[in-house]
Amino acid sequence: MRNYQASDYPTISGWAYDRGVEIAPNEYLPKVGFISDTAVCFLVSTDTPVCFIEYLIAAKTALPDNIEEVINACCREAGKLGFKVIRAYTEMSSVRNRALKMGFSLVSEQNKILELGVV
Repeated sequence: MRNYQASDYPTISGWAYDRGVEIAPNEYLPKVGFISDTAVCFLVSTDTPVCFIEYLIAAKTALPDNIEEVINACCREAGKLGFKVIRAYTEMSSVRNRALKMGFSLVSEQNKILELGVV
């Protein structure tokens, strides 16, 4: 696993296409992102103690551990950057269930918002 680079965009857009989801243009993606052989995740910074995990995309061949690896990398980076809370939004029950197993809590069932305190 390593930091995301703009040259990775064709790979992640291919993963998104294979899954039938859209990905933002490369220039819209956050500066902080982590990519493995089969998954990518980005950290959206704010000017508050809260940051967001966004644009989690995985190849169809990705194992849950591959996805967890990039999420954990974003969580560690959030702590290094001084954030106190990480929030995420998902409509996918598999992602929500994985996040809950990782220690996130469901803040809003209606709005599908998950939250994790940064240690």
